[in-house]
Amino acid sequence: MIAEGLGLLAAGMGMVFAFLTLLVFIMVLSAKLFSRFPDLSAEKRPKRPPRSGGTPQTNEDLGEIAAAVAAAAVRTRAWGGKSRHGEKDR
Repeated sequence: MIAEGLGLLAAGMGMVFAFLTLLVFIMVLSAKLFSRFPDLSAEKRPKRPPRSGGTPQTNEDLGEIAAAVAAAAVRTRAWGGKSRHGEKDR
């Protein structure tokens, strides 16, 4: 039984070693390939415009957020660090 375990151990470690060796080989090969085409590098690509998802925050917005965080902290301390379900928060 121990011999079977050692055999599986060797097989598993061999597979991991083979995979990592293959991964390193592919990375080195891709680095050589990409070095032949410097015009495709990230520095020379046009930058994308920023996403339009929200409005920039003002100092007023940040003040409201800070007030909300402070209120939540006060409420948490009022509960003695426990949630509404009576479990201790981590």
